[in-house]
Amino acid sequence: MATASAPWRSLSLLLCLGFGLTLAACEPDLEEGKVCSVASGDPCAPGYACVRERCTEVLARGQECNIGNASTGAVPCAEGLVCRAATTGKNTCQASSTQGGACLQDSDCVSPSVCRKRSASATASCEALAAFGAFCEATSDCESGLTCATSSVDGSRACE
Repeated sequence: MATASAPWRSLSLLLCLGFGLTLAACEPDLEEGKVCSVASGDPCAPGYACVRERCTEVLARGQECNIGNASTGAVPCAEGLVCRAATTGKNTCQASSTQGGACLQDSDCVSPSVCRKRSASATASCEALAAFGAFCEATSDCESGLTCATSSVDGSRACE
């Protein structure tokens, strides 16, 4: 069982014991294999996540993982880590990439960088949002206020 470290948690537990209240805070954090529900707030102990209604230990750096989230059944990586392709060809829990680092999705990058290509043939990497006239694949690649548009002349895509 996790220990209560937050002052409000201690106060809540005191109220639970003293007055017999049935608050969510009165229930202990759940550990490995215990039934849980994301809908009612993840009650799993620190270091665990609610996956398919069971508390499951999160994955550490270097452990093999599946890209997705707990709602899709993928066991999440520990805080500060993301699941992405490693040089071995398998997905592993790794630190987020800084600007210029390889990525598969925006969550692979340290904010405010996003995962995007610099050109149509390039491999995706963590980059700043694209400025006016820069290559884009979607409006989400462009700086605020710009949209990703296709040129009627050559079919290339750029932020405008």
